[in-house]
Amino acid sequence: MPHRIATAALLIVTSLASTAFAEGPAQPGKAAYVSNCASCHGLDGKGKGAEGMYFTPSPTDFTTAAFAKQSDAAVHKGIAEGKGNMPAFKMKLSDAAIDEVIAYLRTLAPAPAKKAAKPARKKKSAPKK
Repeated sequence: MPHRIATAALLIVTSLASTAFAEGPAQPGKAAYVSNCASCHGLDGKGKGAEGMYFTPSPTDFTTAAFAKQSDAAVHKGIAEGKGNMPAFKMKLSDAAIDEVIAYLRTLAPAPAKKAAKPARKKKSAPKK
């Protein structure tokens, strides 16, 4: 019974994802994300997809600063080879398709914070005599 509920939820998510995808601007990688990743990671990338709720630890939240700090190479490896509960996608997605998914994921995460420039220090003037 839980499997049927999960399957129904997945169909609903996929249906909603298709609608959301059709309404937004074309983004390389989004279609592959919606069809391969959203069921676990959620349409918004927060790791709260219908299938993801069954996993411990929860699927990665792509909207965090911690994710934004990961290199594209590390993310590519995780998608291609799988990690933890996540299956490998190297047999389903080409390297180019994985790179497009990563580019889409980068649109979900905040830009890494840049270090603020230190204000120029005022020169101390010599004491007046």
